[in-house]
Amino acid sequence: IKGVHYHRHLPLLVHIEGYRQLNLLRVRAALAARGLDDSAFGMPPTGIPWEISPLVAEVGDALGDASHEPIRDALGRGDTILGIRLPGCAGLLHHPTQPGRTFVYELAERVRVIACPTHRPFLIDSDQADSDLRDHEWRTIRSLLKASAEDAIVVLWAPADDAKTAAREILLRMQEAVIGVPAETRQAHPDGTTGFERILPGPDRMYPDTDTPPLPIADGVVTSIQERRTETPWDRELRYRTTGLDARAAHHLAGSDWADLFDDLVPAGSTAAGRLASALEKRLPFHRRGGHATPSAARLAPLVEALDRGSMRTEAADRALDDLITMPDRDADTVLNRYRPTSDDDERLDERIRDVVREASSRADRPVSAVLAWAMGEVVPRFLGRVDPRDVESRLRAALEGVPGEAQP
Repeated sequence: IKGVHYHRHLPLLVHIEGYRQLNLLRVRAALAARGLDDSAFGMPPTGIPWEISPLVAEVGDALGDASHEPIRDALGRGDTILGIRLPGCAGLLHHPTQPGRTFVYELAERVRVIACPTHRPFLIDSDQADSDLRDHEWRTIRSLLKASAEDAIVVLWAPADDAKTAAREILLRMQEAVIGVPAETRQAHPDGTTGFERILPGPDRMYPDTDTPPLPIADGVVTSIQERRTETPWDRELRYRTTGLDARAAHHLAGSDWADLFDDLVPAGSTAAGRLASALEKRLPFHRRGGHATPSAARLAPLVEALDRGSMRTEAADRALDDLITMPDRDADTVLNRYRPTSDDDERLDERIRDVVREASSRADRPVSAVLAWAMGEVVPRFLGRVDPRDVESRLRAALEGVPGEAQP
């Protein structure tokens, strides 16, 4: 059974398939009790079925004014209308096989998949209580097929070539019914029932594919491929872990399409390597979706150098990468200068903290943690990469202690 999307469906599918196979064995027993074997449904291997077999007849001319609308439509399209006699099978076509399914469904599914009729429905049978064919029409069909009351009749309609295939498939499926449960692959339906998908091939058909002849490959081709062989993802992942990346970062980087870019940049320290790997993973897909090209190693080299030397704090890696990608016309060093420490950072930081503390007095009714978080958001982005966020937090805590009405941090 193929096409099972959820494991929780398996018990129902297995239960119903067991029920189906049990009932196929009951059909086999009924056929045996009636003295039928596979020869009862035999047909010569070649030729047009209704010309070479007494079990098949073309009945379209006899149903020119058929009461069944799908048959009238088929006649209007020029389809071939066939009657197929199943000797001794009266009453068996509607033996239950699955919930809401009977044995005739086995025949219809084989026709649907292998003969591929283009319109639905494409067959009716004499065991149906509401087949919509009048009694005299059934009598006409039985007369053309020389059928007795013990025989079941299947009427099908399809284009001529499809009808030829369909007639053979119905008789082949009846021969399999004499054996019992056919070897086949079935497709799963949401309600737990299954339908025919394909005949299960024998061991000579697959693995290796016997339809394709062997193709010799010269030793030189194999040698050249081995010489050009690239590093495997698992070897690359191991190499990344030896450079200091954690297991998660190494795994994601090894399978990414920016791994070559990371290798070209060759960050020296594990801290810089981790920050670069994280920045590439988080920011590159976002910018690609926005239509930005992947930057070259030469474009990002100043960023890696700044991280390696410590001339820019690692907290600025994501933002700096964003600027290098979104401002391709600006010199990389100019872009990165805003994230490099300067001699007057300390003085500017004190000035900014004083401004923020003055504004904080209007938030005296809020929890101190919320005020501190707001203050960090007002200060840190302006000094990203240039000052330690922990130093900023320490200074803000001290400064906010004197804010009137503010709870102590």
